[in-house]
Amino acid sequence: MRRYFAPVIVCLFSCATSPPPAQISPDQRRAVGSVRLLEGPAPAGFRRVGQVQGIACGQRPESVPEMAMAKEELKFKAAELQATLVTAIFCQEEHWYPQQGCYRVIRCMGDAGRLP
Repeated sequence: MRRYFAPVIVCLFSCATSPPPAQISPDQRRAVGSVRLLEGPAPAGFRRVGQVQGIACGQRPESVPEMAMAKEELKFKAAELQATLVTAIFCQEEHWYPQQGCYRVIRCMGDAGRLP
């Protein structure tokens, strides 16, 4: 009997798509630093500009992905949309995410937008 192994792409930095700190410009750092995360519903006057997603990856079976990393990626994605607030955040753990080479994944999603 033959065994076939599919190649697995290994994520280098927790499967996050945000750039490493050394590659962030001062303007990007300030933009990301100004984004706030709000777990609850959007406050009055909130104008949604898009949905954002953050992922943290456990690359080994015993690895536990960190929710804080997935939430930090939400801030990077929101800054790309020139948003200042992410609301209605929902995070969940998923198992075996082969597209990213992850055994366990924390995926967070939220609404990015601005307040007047």
